[in-house]
Amino acid sequence: NLNYKVGQLDLNAANEKFGIYIGRFMGIDFWEYNQQYVDSDGNTQDIIDKHKAIFFPSEGRYDLHFGPIYRIRKSTDFEVISSEFLLEPKVNDDETYLEWRLEQKSLPAIAEPDLVISANVVPVV
Repeated sequence: NLNYKVGQLDLNAANEKFGIYIGRFMGIDFWEYNQQYVDSDGNTQDIIDKHKAIFFPSEGRYDLHFGPIYRIRKSTDFEVISSEFLLEPKVNDDETYLEWRLEQKSLPAIAEPDLVISANVVPVV
């Protein structure tokens, strides 16, 4: 194993939008996913348990689904827009500027669930 480099882990890596890239080890990229949510009791929970590891390939079939976009135009006018995205122009009263509003409701999904591996991480004591 002399001069054989299998990877590098950087535990001080910068945050990305959805997680922290830790590094590559033996051909596998490692990320720490740090997103949380608030449950019905008002407690903050990790989306992925800290004792879980989830592996999925960078190559595979992934789909992108789109959900409906809702608009309430008036107190009685409820509109559901079925589109990949909604682009709304808005001009102020004296027409001195134009503002664009873009909304997208996308949900990426893994189309081949057999490619996903979930494992329990056992801390070494």
